[in-house]
Amino acid sequence: RMKSILWVLGAFFLVGCQTKTSAVSSMSPTEAAGMLRNGFAVVVDVREEAEIKQTGMAQGARWIPLAKIQTDAPEWRALLAEVKKDQKLAFYCAAGRRAQVAAEKAAAAGFSAANLGGFSDWKNAGLPVAKDIPGSAAVQR
Repeated sequence: RMKSILWVLGAFFLVGCQTKTSAVSSMSPTEAAGMLRNGFAVVVDVREEAEIKQTGMAQGARWIPLAKIQTDAPEWRALLAEVKKDQKLAFYCAAGRRAQVAAEKAAAAGFSAANLGGFSDWKNAGLPVAKDIPGSAAVQR
């Protein structure tokens, strides 16, 4: 009897894990670049300023560090107010972990969100890179 109960509990656990879907999709940098170019997406770099100064950032991307997203800073709220509900918010960082956190926050706010992974994926796809942080003088530190 105990084995049956444990088996049923285990089955529920496995089914629960398998059916859980994330509101965040993954997207290739190439797809994101096309959507950005056509106004269907806003690409957001969530890395720290020092990282961007070393490597540059995706051309056309917005820069809002993850810490500002997590604390609902004015820059984040302004971006959400500006993004149209039919646009996708696509995030990237160095490897994809911080991008996932940011995308989940955007999805929880009702936006369509995607994780692009890491900046190296963007560069390796041969997509354009900007060397300067857009609006960096206006960014509050």
